[in-house]
Parts: sequence; structure tokens; C-alpha cells
Amino acid sequence: MASVEATQLLARVKARIGNKILVNLTNDDSSVTVVDDNVLLAACDDCLGQFNMESGHAYDDDDIMHVSICVSGALAMLESYKGRSSSLIQQNRKNFFAACQSLRNKTPQLFLTNSQLQRSEQKGLPDMDRSRTVFRKKRR
Repeated sequence: MASVEATQLLARVKARIGNKILVNLTNDDSSVTVVDDNVLLAACDDCLGQFNMESGHAYDDDDIMHVSICVSGALAMLESYKGRSSSLIQQNRKNFFAACQSLRNKTPQLFLTNSQLQRSEQKGLPDMDRSRTVFRKKRR
């Protein structure tokens, strides 16, 4: 079963990409005139998995950067499903991964964990430059 995010991305892909392109990418039969939503949904799911792993962020349908990156990523997934290989397709795939890396480097990352520990800021470091010599009285 597909995630809510994958369903949202599917709607975004359909809104941005022409129907003929999607029909061609999601069907093996050239006589079919309808987009195969199951194939497109699988591509969106795979794209989101790669996006989460590469960018360190969970997909947010309200963040236009996430939408832009993932729409192109879903197309790259569909092209790889078809077994297509050209310099343009390879460049589109590289651009998807580069955009994910750029997002990782540009913004704070989401750390996915089930740990109960809370992140905290370090309050200060001890002054290591100051001498720590302690003079004691000699015993007799």
C-alpha cells in the first residue's frame, strides 16, 4: 500500500507532466491511452524513499523545493523502469541526486530515530588553557 506522501506526489506529477508523456512512461503497450496509476505510484514511492535517504528530509507536500525535486525524481524512476538509457536520462537522474544532496547541505536534516533521548546544546567547554596546578603544603 502506498503512503499518503506518495499519493500526494502522484497528484503533483500528474498536474505538472503531460498526459502523453506519463502514458508512454507507465505503459508497455503503445495503444493504451490512460496513465497506469499503479506504476506511477510505485515510482513516486521509490522516489520518496531515495529522497528521504539522500536529502535527510521527510517529504513535505507544502514545500515547493521538495515537490520540484521529487517530481523530477519520479520521472527519473519511470525512465529507469522502462530501461531507457541516454545521456539526457542519466543527466536527469544525476540532477535528482544532486538536488537531494544540495538540500541536505543547505538545510538542517531530519534525524529519523525512535530514541527517547532529546538533543541538547552544549552549555560551554572547560577552559583548558588555564593552568591546573594545585600547590599543597608539604608534610613533615
